[in-house]
Amino acid sequence: MSCLASEPQRAEPPAARAQSGQPLRVLVVDDNRDSADRLALSLKLMGHEVMTLYDPLEVLAAARSWQPDLAFLDVGMPALNGFIGEFLTMLGAYRWDPRYVVVAGLGVILSAVYMLWMFQRVY
Repeated sequence: MSCLASEPQRAEPPAARAQSGQPLRVLVVDDNRDSADRLALSLKLMGHEVMTLYDPLEVLAAARSWQPDLAFLDVGMPALNGFIGEFLTMLGAYRWDPRYVVVAGLGVILSAVYMLWMFQRVY
């Protein structure tokens, strides 16, 4: 039995709500306060409900309790253990919907592969 079965599911997927003009719950996480605040303000002006965090250690608790539809996460935040820490943070935060884990994890993996490829080409 999957641990996902006990998690609450939303009645309508975020994409359907966004297409119908309903606001989304968006989590913005960045240790650069100016960057996080600018993005959050832009999203609020578009009508979305936004939660802004600056501390990476608060992400898991906030994501579990608030359950955002979309998250903007800074990949190089302090206090986490690089690539593995970021991936585990995303995995734990979005355990309730595996599609988000696949998209976020694939993005992190592809960006790491691209950076290694570019590094080899330059040096």
